[in-house]
Amino acid sequence: MFGWSRLNFDEFPKVYMRFKAKDCESDDLVEYRIQDLPENRFDDALNFMFHDQYLREEPFAKGHEIKDDPLAMEDFTEYYTGMINEKMSLVCFKEGSDEIVALNILFGMDVKYEMAAPVKSEAIKKLQLIIKDVMTTSAPFEPTDDEFVVEAMGLSVARKYRKRGIAVKMLESRILLMKHVGLNRTSTIFTALGSQIAAKKAGYTEYCEITYDELMAKGHKFKHLTEKSVKTLGYQIERK
Repeated sequence: MFGWSRLNFDEFPKVYMRFKAKDCESDDLVEYRIQDLPENRFDDALNFMFHDQYLREEPFAKGHEIKDDPLAMEDFTEYYTGMINEKMSLVCFKEGSDEIVALNILFGMDVKYEMAAPVKSEAIKKLQLIIKDVMTTSAPFEPTDDEFVVEAMGLSVARKYRKRGIAVKMLESRILLMKHVGLNRTSTIFTALGSQIAAKKAGYTEYCEITYDELMAKGHKFKHLTEKSVKTLGYQIERK
């Protein structure tokens, strides 16, 4: 769909990391695992992103009230269904439970691919312009020697599982996924401070920072804004 398709399905859904962190209901340490999102959880993943919290919290989506826009929700559903169907997304579970603890929507993409699918919603058109503006600003600072990269469109940790370092583990697991499928670079627009801090802790490099004031000075508008800036961060696996 995006100019690159995963070919390596050995062990799918593959577990990339196991770690211990506090339980959601006590200070007891329990084991978590991060793995490929199984096909039988695709619909649950969409529900987790759209209805549980992500669209209510992510600054771009919240700033354009996507959750309350039926046409925007149609566009988002189509986009995210396509991304999830690429079978690159990561999910975190607590051992012994099938509850989604965290989710990172990922897909491989040809760097020359242009995501220009028609959209119905004016809000999504505005988001596309913002993303294009950020990517154009960031491009001169990013590595350019990879034909294919891992892109992301949403990292979310369930509220009751936050402050346990799970976002960092999800971002570290993305690197393990990259190695497994043979891609060397990932780059992501992180729109909130929490995810920016997690990316730094996971070893990602900051390429570019743009304040929301700068974006608004260019004519972009945001409602309910509480964040300071947008940052592009990425990770490059060194070739041997």
